[in-house]
Amino acid sequence: MQTFAIILAAGSGIRMGTPKAFLRLDGKPLLWYSLQAFERASSISKIIVVAQKGDMETVQNLCQSSHITKFHTVVPGGKERQDSVGEGVKAVSTSAKIICIHDSARPFITTNLIDSLIKTAEEKKAVIPAVKVNDTIKQGIENQVIKTVDRNLLWQAQTPQVFQFNLFKKAMEKAFKENFYGTDCSQVMEHAGFVVHILPGNSANLKITTPDDLILAEFLLNKQKQERIMKGDPA
Repeated sequence: MQTFAIILAAGSGIRMGTPKAFLRLDGKPLLWYSLQAFERASSISKIIVVAQKGDMETVQNLCQSSHITKFHTVVPGGKERQDSVGEGVKAVSTSAKIICIHDSARPFITTNLIDSLIKTAEEKKAVIPAVKVNDTIKQGIENQVIKTVDRNLLWQAQTPQVFQFNLFKKAMEKAFKENFYGTDCSQVMEHAGFVVHILPGNSANLKITTPDDLILAEFLLNKQKQERIMKGDPA
């Protein structure tokens, strides 16, 4: 069974002042961490990277120097995130059964979660990782609280989001035909009438969006290094 991963690395990174995929974390670009995770995941067959046109050669060189044997191709991104996903989908082989879409700005994705999501998607058709919302959530207009939302019903969506390829392709075609743009891929599936299942994610699977997030990522990475050293695995 062929399973394709699409790693989105075409964002401009407006809030960071530079494309997030190439921000440095411990001397390596954020994209490197996602490439390594999907390379190691036994359930992944091929990796497609979506990048800005000016970064495509950089991506190719990174994959080559990092010995990413599953690298399939790099394609230019589109105007919006969903457009970039669409460009990635075009590069997926028609024989693919599962598609796995991930933001390169989430460097702490684990192979265990990737494999678990893909196994779930084989049965459930569509699945995303998500974590429960812990804070009290307010709905407001013009700086006034309208109501307090029941946080027990709320989940914070993460990536990778995993779908059976033929169904996701149909959902994307419907979305573009109707000029519907979702904030993530699972919303595109919801729009097409598919049920999206939730697999509990990991709070460490954070998305680097602001400079403060990068500081937190450095802390988490150092913590992981210390834990490996304590276990006798300095690698």
